[in-house]
Amino acid sequence: MAYQFVHIQTYSDKLTRVEGTKDQYNDINQVFLEVGRDPRYSSHVADPEPPVPILAFGAIPVSALRKMHDERRAQIRETVTLSGGSTYQRRLKTDAPTLYTEIHSHPMTAEDYKAAPREEKLRVQQWAKFAVSDFSRRMPEGVAFSAVLHLDEGHVHIHILGVNMHDPKLSANKLHVGKVAAEEWRQAHGPSDTLAGLPKPQLQDRPKKPKKPKPSKTPATQRKRDAKHAEVLAEWETECDRVEQANALALERWEIDNNAHLRVLRKARKAKTGDVEAYEAAMTAFQSRYHDAVGKRAGLLRSGPGAERLTTKQYDARKKQARVDADHDAAMRAQVARQRAERAEITVDATGIVEEKAALAHQHAELDAAENALAEREHEIARRDAALGAAEDSMRKKEKVQEEADRTLSQRAVAMRERERVFEKQKQNLTMRMEAFRRDAAARQADLDSRERKVADQQIEVAEAASAMEDMVDQLDTGMLTAEDGNLRLGRIHAFVGHAIGTPADRRSPMQRVVAKFAGLLVRAASALSGGVTPIVEDENRPGM
Repeated sequence: MAYQFVHIQTYSDKLTRVEGTKDQYNDINQVFLEVGRDPRYSSHVADPEPPVPILAFGAIPVSALRKMHDERRAQIRETVTLSGGSTYQRRLKTDAPTLYTEIHSHPMTAEDYKAAPREEKLRVQQWAKFAVSDFSRRMPEGVAFSAVLHLDEGHVHIHILGVNMHDPKLSANKLHVGKVAAEEWRQAHGPSDTLAGLPKPQLQDRPKKPKKPKPSKTPATQRKRDAKHAEVLAEWETECDRVEQANALALERWEIDNNAHLRVLRKARKAKTGDVEAYEAAMTAFQSRYHDAVGKRAGLLRSGPGAERLTTKQYDARKKQARVDADHDAAMRAQVARQRAERAEITVDATGIVEEKAALAHQHAELDAAENALAEREHEIARRDAALGAAEDSMRKKEKVQEEADRTLSQRAVAMRERERVFEKQKQNLTMRMEAFRRDAAARQADLDSRERKVADQQIEVAEAASAMEDMVDQLDTGMLTAEDGNLRLGRIHAFVGHAIGTPADRRSPMQRVVAKFAGLLVRAASALSGGVTPIVEDENRPGM
């Protein structure tokens, strides 16, 4: 699988059968506990692992969300109006959906993720960041949510749980784009026509339970009455079993016949109902929007090969190209971010460049004005030449007038050539100034490139330092890292840590000193730390999970 997968669903306090199953039921309690890997709801996982909480972009812990949901739901009271006009208050109905969920699955399996190099893990973590960030942006105001990462099933996947806290009934359906679209269609067009099923069969009533016999004063009579009652009770239980089996068989046959009947009606109906079409169109649009915001940026395709009947080679080419596009987009976004930071540092220089450009534009404007004036003069000369040509016959008769006119034209030509020489010199001067400006701009660009390389080197060092600290924390969790007599004992030495150890203390870089301080902190904390999952905490204004 190299294509995106996102599934949305709403849940209520009432057990609801999972679509496509016969004996699987879900409710809010089951969803919360399964997400938290409660043993009672983790039997489908071979080796359950604690979930990794994602506390970023406004997400809160699952336990906090559960408490907020339960307290707010318990406070809600509905006003019910009876036919006589009287009203009374009641709690929110158990089948009212108040929990909205999303499941985001990545093509990489959990097993491959654990064995993957750091670069591939960062890709998956970036995908998780995109998914949670996109959820927080498209949800309306007042939605509290939690997000966790599971690494103990087939594929790496994220569970996002949301509660519509600003809604008076915590309606989760108002967050489901498909259900919102269907409800809007029904509000505009009225209820859709539903297919009428076959009437349910008349079920048999259970026989009345035999009454116990009256107590007798003599033990022998009492024993006879009890024995007879036991026989009657056994017959009653047998009859009850027969009735229940008959009713179950009748309902099973009715369900088979009714499903066949509804299939015939659906085939006979040429088009889907309006609300169903609205639902499906909204869900399709949701998937497309999700691909632009998350899937495409993470290098995932919109759909699988079956949708377009692609061959294996064609689909592999699609996957490779999607990953290349995602890398290119990420590089472009990083470059834009770096350029914005650099622009903030060279504001003064940029202002000077803008002023020089403005001056140059002013000179261009003056040159354009001069060229326009020259063009007007040339037009005037052409007009006069035309006039002279029209008077050529009369000028032939007057040699003196002609000679004078020739001299006049000659003088004008000389003056024109002089003006052209002046304008050409001005153009050369302007060209020289433009070349000087380009050289200065190239020098500034070279300086900017040098700064970008320094920033890139610092980012690499920060990433390596973070990897080293993460490695030490992992060793601490697994017991490979210990503290003995105030000294840190590592099961394995990260390359960054080894380089820092080999560097004299007075020549260490800032990040090497940070890692050294972090190692000192682990020495003080190692004796008190007893293992467990470390939440991923991150500010939404910086990268990471």
